[in-house]
Amino acid sequence: NYRTIDSRLQSDLVRQMRPNFDAAVPLGRQAKLLNEQILQFTEEQFLRLDEYAENDRILCRGGAGTGKTFLGVEVAKRESAIGRKVLVVARSKPLVEWIRKRLDLPGVTVCAADDLPGPQATDDLFDVLIVDEGQDLLSLKYLDRLDGLLNGGLTDGRWRWFMDDQ
Repeated sequence: NYRTIDSRLQSDLVRQMRPNFDAAVPLGRQAKLLNEQILQFTEEQFLRLDEYAENDRILCRGGAGTGKTFLGVEVAKRESAIGRKVLVVARSKPLVEWIRKRLDLPGVTVCAADDLPGPQATDDLFDVLIVDEGQDLLSLKYLDRLDGLLNGGLTDGRWRWFMDDQ
């Protein structure tokens, strides 16, 4: 048999037990913890970074919030660190600005797709192309321009294409 308790007794029990079972985390601390979690690579992301270093052409597909942009930024840093000339492209200008703030490095150019430079001389080509939100650039208009900016083109060049195929 179960016995119901009145609301006053229930409130008293909750008030007495809550400190032992329930603790509120201050909002500032929650934000700091979330930031730390976001900025830590997962084991899977480390595996992907190893794969990116070993392969010339990578297509990375994943849904929103899976860390594709974060990986793209890290790949650009690593490619730049070994002396490669890197072009990072996305279609969204706000996203491009967010990426640009994180990639103020020598040898790294961050550009909105609609602002891509025209045909380049052979010695001005990029060694690595990193495309974020690549589903937005799957048209001949963008593919032709990107092909002309990459050493070896899209067929033989070194590129990382991050996209959400959903």
